[in-house]
Amino acid sequence: MKLKSLLAVPLIAASILTAVPAHAAISDAEPDIAYILKDQNIPSPVSTNQLQAMRKGTFEFMYIDLGEKYREVKARGGEFNYSRTERDKVGGTFVRTAYGAKNRLVMNFHHPRADYPTGSTILKSMSFGLADRHIKKTTLESRLGGPTGGSYSLKKATYVLRNYENVSVSYYKENGIWYVDQLAPHVPNFNGIDPYKWTNM
Repeated sequence: MKLKSLLAVPLIAASILTAVPAHAAISDAEPDIAYILKDQNIPSPVSTNQLQAMRKGTFEFMYIDLGEKYREVKARGGEFNYSRTERDKVGGTFVRTAYGAKNRLVMNFHHPRADYPTGSTILKSMSFGLADRHIKKTTLESRLGGPTGGSYSLKKATYVLRNYENVSVSYYKENGIWYVDQLAPHVPNFNGIDPYKWTNM
């Protein structure tokens, strides 16, 4: 199966992580600092608590929440690795950005108006690229629970999508074992997985 590059899809990076004050780790209050996420090593958000928060629609990453505006996210995470804006009269304004080494975390922003300012578009999904970390489907689902929907048969395909309420996960098959490719928490009714990555299914 031939996969297109994620970076080529219109749809929908050199400083060290800013030190976090010790109190931030134990406080519920949002610290008044910016995390510099460009080109950094993004951790895999696959703990039981993180995955359950994704499923419930309450997940946040480095104090970045789904539903925030582009300019608010940039204020939290610093400059993006890249930022691409596409405007379509029917679909509206789509903005695709990335943070982390290997563009590990891709963020998709959108607004239904094609002439809407990029800085005011809304964060609809975060997609964590985890293919090289070899996280098994069975391990993920033991923490996340069973799927609520999806596409393509696991028996016939080598690349599939499964939905778990407010998080979508794509899997790839290697030596008979299913592994996580993309893990994408999203707002309701928005698919964070890149459908253009699949070809020749």
